[in-house]
Amino acid sequence: MGSVNGMGRQRRRKHKIIALACILAVLAAGCGAAEGEEDTGQDMGISPVGLDSPGTEEGRENREEQDGGSITWQSASFQLEKPYTQILAADGILYGCLTDNGQMLLDVIGKDSLALEKTVPLPGIDPYSRIAADREGYVYYLETGEGGAALCRIDPGGEASDSRRIELKDSQGVENMRLKAVLADERGYVYAWCGLYIPSTEQMDGVEAEVWREADRVYVMNREWKTCFYEEILDVSGVQVLCFQIGPEGAPFFLLKDQTEICVQEIDVDSRQARERVSLGSAFDCFDMEDANFPEHMAYTGSGWAYCKNGALLEFWQDTQEKTQILNLASAGLLSEDILFLAKSEDGIEIICRDTENLEYIVFAQGVSDKKTVTLGVAFSAQDLERAVAAFNRDSAGEEVDAVRKLVEEAENRFEYHPEIQNIINEEAQGYLSGQVDLDRTVEKIQDRASLLLQEAQ
Repeated sequence: MGSVNGMGRQRRRKHKIIALACILAVLAAGCGAAEGEEDTGQDMGISPVGLDSPGTEEGRENREEQDGGSITWQSASFQLEKPYTQILAADGILYGCLTDNGQMLLDVIGKDSLALEKTVPLPGIDPYSRIAADREGYVYYLETGEGGAALCRIDPGGEASDSRRIELKDSQGVENMRLKAVLADERGYVYAWCGLYIPSTEQMDGVEAEVWREADRVYVMNREWKTCFYEEILDVSGVQVLCFQIGPEGAPFFLLKDQTEICVQEIDVDSRQARERVSLGSAFDCFDMEDANFPEHMAYTGSGWAYCKNGALLEFWQDTQEKTQILNLASAGLLSEDILFLAKSEDGIEIICRDTENLEYIVFAQGVSDKKTVTLGVAFSAQDLERAVAAFNRDSAGEEVDAVRKLVEEAENRFEYHPEIQNIINEEAQGYLSGQVDLDRTVEKIQDRASLLLQEAQ
């Protein structure tokens, strides 16, 4: 089903030359140091990839024992052969949705072997509905119609008798109802988190008008698969739900942004109501949020949240309210916009992303890595530069390019096209492409010639 990621030689050469061009972009922009910044004097060169991550209390102790207090991550990536429209991972299984002759199908793929274990139909699924899976191996999806929405549960590896279907209360007359997640607690309650739009009538300029409000609604169902109640939060007055989870002690809760604060709001299942909101801190301190600049791909880790922001994978720890960077996405060959699924445990990371026309399953584990990094001091992080660096790292077998992006406030310097430098790149690249000169020596020669050119021009 899957094969270890390996790209063609020509494609690797192409992206290595792109990497050379990126290095020259740094030189042309003043070697990455903007006016008013302190120049550390460090040479751009080869160095191991070190990634900080404090982990839990035990993880912090392990981290302090390591040289320099850093964790190195090694990755393995595998291509998935089918063009899945949705894909997620749960409890050792990958689940992928695809359409075949107008029918929606679900592929069940073992993580260990990446072999296709089973394909089952998803009858009646809303084409816009997301799928969800729990730790027991059940898969969930929505059916929608004029009479409202229903939550369906199937056991892809079991008997049809394990299937369930329940009408969702007050789902008539709503719009764009979609399944976000399904969770289960140790007491046997099942929580279906849905997003939807709810109509309301408001006075606008003295006239009644119909207004649609976005909302997050969690249906709570018991062991008998009956709806007990639902809890709903409207996206109004600066309130927006970021995720819904079950905490370490078994309490379900919303994580939400309320004005400028990040809050946790638990649901008391016994009293069937939401408890008072508890602030974790400002939106900026927790997740670097400014206005509507929300974190992407939030994943609950049991002790906090992993998320993507500004080209990095970070983690916020709920107990200590600390924030740390786990990965630079470009240096790992990734872009946030290409990520479809993210999960993180104490000692590993799972990511499913798009790789051109294919999907790729990537596993990161702590351990020794022989990969190297070419550090680029970039004064201006252009999207095409970030994508070129990510593509190079994804394709390379032995090196990593780490784009250390220095976003300088009010910086006016930008990389402009230099014909003389481009000629240097073209000349020196020929030696590399012909196999006469290795990558390191090629980079060194281009840097030396370009530096001399820029000095003479000053």
